[in-house]
Amino acid sequence: METKIIDNHPTLKNSDERFRKILQSLVDSFRIEGIHFSDEELKNIVGRVEGEIKK
Repeated sequence: METKIIDNHPTLKNSDERFRKILQSLVDSFRIEGIHFSDEELKNIVGRVEGEIKK
């Protein structure tokens, strides 16, 4: 399935772009629920996610 998605959306071949879109969708989901993050909180979240991915 991932191959089909990437074939249909060539910009998603770039892992940085995929990562950015995943984070943006998570932030948007929280906003829908009325939860807003400060810039500092978002930087902290991104750092923690990147750290977990690298493990």
